[in-house]
Amino acid sequence: MKLTAPLGLLLSLGGWVLLILVFVNLLSGHLDDRTCGTQCVRNYFFGATGLGAAGVLLALASLFGPGNRWICAAAMITALPLAGIVAGIYLIGNFGHLLH
Repeated sequence: MKLTAPLGLLLSLGGWVLLILVFVNLLSGHLDDRTCGTQCVRNYFFGATGLGAAGVLLALASLFGPGNRWICAAAMITALPLAGIVAGIYLIGNFGHLLH
């Protein structure tokens, strides 16, 4: 059994956990009242980015070899939306100021 698809699934699930932590911390109130500051949220965000990218790459790598297709499909289903959300947040954050 190849380990790329299950590892990609685990990495993308870890990325989802970090992304949920980003949203929880961003929506938890005023910046002065938060237990997790800007650097902490940044670490969560880029951790989610790294885990999501690794999950996508491992899921894509598992497509071209023998193994369980259900686990590969699950890895793709969890990794691709994570990568899309992270990329959307990044693009909105960096290019959103052009609209003002």
